[in-house]
Amino acid sequence: MFLLNVGYKWNFAREFDNCHGIVILPSYNHSERLKNAGNVDFQRVLLDPQVYLAQLDEAECTKTCAKLSSYKWFNNGDAPTFGEEGQKISDWIKLLEDYTEENWVGSVPEEDDEIINLCNEAIQFQARNGCTHIILPMPLITEREDEAEIQANWLDICLKILDEDDIAQPALATIAIDEAVLNETVFDSAGFLDTIIDQIASRSTEQTDGVYIVVSQTHANHPFKTNEIVNKAYLYLTRAANESGFNNIIINFADVFGSVCAASGANSFATGQSQSIRRLSHEGFLDRGGGIALPHLYTHNVIAELRSETDLNEIQSHGMLEILDGRTPYSDVLLSKLVSGGSASEIGSWAESQNNCTAANKHFLYTINSVGKLINKLEGEEVQQRFIKKWLINALAYQLLIMNKVGDDGIAGNIAPSAEWLDTFNKTMSQ
Repeated sequence: MFLLNVGYKWNFAREFDNCHGIVILPSYNHSERLKNAGNVDFQRVLLDPQVYLAQLDEAECTKTCAKLSSYKWFNNGDAPTFGEEGQKISDWIKLLEDYTEENWVGSVPEEDDEIINLCNEAIQFQARNGCTHIILPMPLITEREDEAEIQANWLDICLKILDEDDIAQPALATIAIDEAVLNETVFDSAGFLDTIIDQIASRSTEQTDGVYIVVSQTHANHPFKTNEIVNKAYLYLTRAANESGFNNIIINFADVFGSVCAASGANSFATGQSQSIRRLSHEGFLDRGGGIALPHLYTHNVIAELRSETDLNEIQSHGMLEILDGRTPYSDVLLSKLVSGGSASEIGSWAESQNNCTAANKHFLYTINSVGKLINKLEGEEVQQRFIKKWLINALAYQLLIMNKVGDDGIAGNIAPSAEWLDTFNKTMSQ
């Protein structure tokens, strides 16, 4: 159920027992790093070709574009390859950056022969590098007019490659949508989103095992600040794909909201340890320094990330520690200290200092992995939906209690809009 987005920290992939699988992201891993993929053993190993990032501006996203350029479907086979005797990775990366500066196109091809070459490279790379499923490369949908036809053409090309080359792994059709495309009309019956699903469902299902859904956000906000219409699109597409009979529906970059999608038919949802790979935003790939990273305790009961000192000390002083669930191997020492009247400042791994986030990140992923396993054990969609609805209702009650005690400005961390999520869930499920 839970898939871990693998960024630059591969060790996270080995931390959790019974983790369902991983999704390797080229935007964080140049092609040479995939030699490490053989060292992980998961039920699912996926590589997202991320063709939907082809429109990034190289001048503003140099490092990301250079990593992408290490893959042939982004560079047409012309980029410098690693392997010269005595060559250092750092020297090769510098060559990639120089190459990318001169050759990055910033768009996807439009001619069929170029699309065929791109799709073939992306599919073959996954097939020969231990991927359990093939995520079919697709461009980002940035316009409603005729975009479904563009998607259909790419899909036909991919399916032909799968058939001609007798690719053994089941394939997932990518649905990659830009937030700017979304408005209320796309959710109409037989509207734009239904058309996209229909284009995929009308084609051969012998090799297309399911769909892989991502929505690109306009701004690089915290995942809990995702616009409502983005979450609505994730949930709607999940339900539509489920009703169309797809066996495999994978959601990425919806973060914790991915567990809500699980109640409408998603088999798996993916997220990662840092904000940049928990949500998808072109703005998030800009070459600029990030904000100040401080440790937060994720509590699934409240659907909140609370500052380890600023927020937890406040909650402790109001006698509300009991509503914080989430004792994991990484948070047990913190919660035990708080219960005894202590503070995170007394624990090195949780002290509220810049970039001291390793324990907090591991706790978050351990919790989400546990949630995924729990949902997976529930038999039947109706049971799962009741479970998710009850969770959202309880989270809203906990959030209101905290706000009532500490005030609207009393929490420095991030609290998910559970009332909004609940409303989106209720409306989508009732359609």
